[in-house]
Amino acid sequence: MTAPTRPTYTTLNDLVLRYQDEAYTLAYYFLGQEQAAMEATQSAFQKVYRPDIVVEHFRLEALRQVLQQCRGKRPPIETCKSDPVCERLHRLPEEEQAAIILIDVLGLSYEQAAYALSRNQQQVGKLVSQARRELNLPGD
Repeated sequence: MTAPTRPTYTTLNDLVLRYQDEAYTLAYYFLGQEQAAMEATQSAFQKVYRPDIVVEHFRLEALRQVLQQCRGKRPPIETCKSDPVCERLHRLPEEEQAAIILIDVLGLSYEQAAYALSRNQQQVGKLVSQARRELNLPGD
């Protein structure tokens, strides 16, 4: 078993550049507002931008932090009226919304989504299944 890789500041900068679009997408589809999504993404990266983070966990830690920044901050659904995808996602309960964005929009595995959501894979599967049913999407 190899030891976890600890980043240099150059590595941290590279990781932020690699995952910032994905983190912003999660925040945008969760919050429905560009400015709020930028702020949530920035706050999330400030929390994971530290020399003790394990490089292999950076992506999922960043997504987990984005979700923490977004929870409880969804604006009214009217903010999404110009984006039909955002509007449909906004109608879901927060946990279902987060799960479906991680799995179907960002393409994470159930294992990765479980890590980001601090849930087990079975719980994530149920959330995704419920969200797909509510959105009338094909199931697994």
